[in-house]
Amino acid sequence: MGRRARLDQTDSLHHVMARTVERRLLFMDDTDRAAFLDTLSQLCAVSETGLLAWALMDSHVHLLIRCGDFPLSRFMQQLLSRYARYFNRRHGRTGHLFESRFRSILINDEAYLTTVVRYIHLNPVLAGMVDSVDDLARYPWTGHRSIISGISINGQDTKAVLSMFGSDRESALAAYLKMMSSDSPAWEYVGEGFILGSRGMSAGRVSDLMSERTPSSRRVLGDRKSTAELATSLKADGRHGIRDRDSSRGKIEEIFRDILDQFGLERRDLMKKSRNGTLTAARAAAARRLITEAGLNMTETGRLLGITRQGVSYLLNCK
Repeated sequence: MGRRARLDQTDSLHHVMARTVERRLLFMDDTDRAAFLDTLSQLCAVSETGLLAWALMDSHVHLLIRCGDFPLSRFMQQLLSRYARYFNRRHGRTGHLFESRFRSILINDEAYLTTVVRYIHLNPVLAGMVDSVDDLARYPWTGHRSIISGISINGQDTKAVLSMFGSDRESALAAYLKMMSSDSPAWEYVGEGFILGSRGMSAGRVSDLMSERTPSSRRVLGDRKSTAELATSLKADGRHGIRDRDSSRGKIEEIFRDILDQFGLERRDLMKKSRNGTLTAARAAAARRLITEAGLNMTETGRLLGITRQGVSYLLNCK
């Protein structure tokens, strides 16, 4: 078996998100939620995968995973496929339940771990499913209650989480709860992936991992030095496409200059709501180059062209 990339090595940490197709309900009731957790805990046990934080939402789940020798992609494939079969059987449905690929962020610097734990466990509060952090302590569908009670699902490593806050349980738990109750914003939404706020994000902008096998929403979170080293390593490995956002901006502008000169258009013309043949051809040419040369995904490309992701997909299929 080939060497595993540093993205997926043993002991690597990942914030993983899996969402249903068309934002459909993932859980109809608590029986479904319990079934998902049962599948998750069984897989953690047999694969020796560590679970540091988790939250079950209406249409998606958040997991903070420490990989064992079992590759993350295989772990998630088994988790999602097993639950989908259960869900379809129980509710008499057919077809895909989850989007085609889970999303993940490699946590390349453990200094960010506490922030990731906080974000995941606060999700039900941020979404209005739970009123407050105090109420979250009684809410059974995140790992927060397990950390407080000390009674966790099989595979959840509450000790590893508390060890980040102190050497003994009492002081560590107090520090953890203080962090959870903080009113400081921890995350912002950028593009299609969740990444740390402006100060902590600078390193994440160094390398947004892009390729057909590694979706744009798979990101690296760490300080600038460690993330740059990882990007260099992966680029040398040759199995992963790397995009440096700083260089991408220049490439994007170069592509637009070429396209506008080629078709005799102004930049604002590309944003017009028109089905003019010349405009369609120009948008299609721009979309192909933005994706293949600048490394953008379809959502980012659509944003630059003033069209939807589906519109970009249509353009890419134009002859």
